[in-house]
Amino acid sequence: MPDEAKPRNGRGGASESRAKVEAFVAKQSPAKRKTINRLRAVVRAAVPGLEERMRWLQVGYLISNRDVCGIYPSSDHVNLSFARGSTLKDPNGLLEGTGKGMRHIKVFEVEDVGEETIRAYVREAAASAQEA
Repeated sequence: MPDEAKPRNGRGGASESRAKVEAFVAKQSPAKRKTINRLRAVVRAAVPGLEERMRWLQVGYLISNRDVCGIYPSSDHVNLSFARGSTLKDPNGLLEGTGKGMRHIKVFEVEDVGEETIRAYVREAAASAQEA
């Protein structure tokens, strides 16, 4: 990309961000790749305006340049993390973590948690990020 076509904010464009995400996902085992891609689809469907890009070694989602959630592989599962997870309602008791703000849901299979449940957490996280 010619220098004058590069974004001036130091970040790559949307196609570069997508390429980085796709490269990250491609490096995962087939089982984790399947779960990550299913979660990506559910997250994007929950809040269509989210920006997807690599953040802190995870597939991150932002709204209005604020962190909403992220997807990253762990040893035997995939985590769906929420930057402001401690502020979220947790009616299903799925959120784990003890830090000041971050919480995550362990996802072995998307069906175990349920797509609508995931969408509800993502929608609430996006609303919380916009209020911050």
